[in-house]
Amino acid sequence: HYTFNLRDLASVVQGVLSADPKAVLEPADLCRLWAHENLRVFRDRLIGGEDREWFDSVLQGLVPEILGEDTAWSDVVKVDVAQLLYGDFMVPGAEARVYAEITDTARMVSVVEECLDDYNATNTKKMPLVMFVDAVAHVARISRVLRQPRGN
Repeated sequence: HYTFNLRDLASVVQGVLSADPKAVLEPADLCRLWAHENLRVFRDRLIGGEDREWFDSVLQGLVPEILGEDTAWSDVVKVDVAQLLYGDFMVPGAEARVYAEITDTARMVSVVEECLDDYNATNTKKMPLVMFVDAVAHVARISRVLRQPRGN
């Protein structure tokens, strides 16, 4: 009952190619980025827990095939699937926005709160939002979509 097409596969490739080559040095870094892009393009659309568990097991099973039989998912991805995040907003006001892994969730929340404070300081209509890790993780996902060409 899910519909996927080649455009979805192209989104995964586009996401991998948008990362900063200086931040993707090891095969494990590339595998983590590839896993993240697959999670965003495919897993985020799945609505059933059983479907998500199936997807997670397939993705985790692919890691030894990509990096070698002696490499496990836990060797590559050291966080929970929900906490595997990439973004280009961690350096506010940067000239060149770098799409890289976000490993410090507390700093991520702080950066988004700073952006919200800047918005509230410059606009008459304030947004009294409370930022917490899950909400900011959704902001990171939305930011990923909007940064892509024809992202909507």
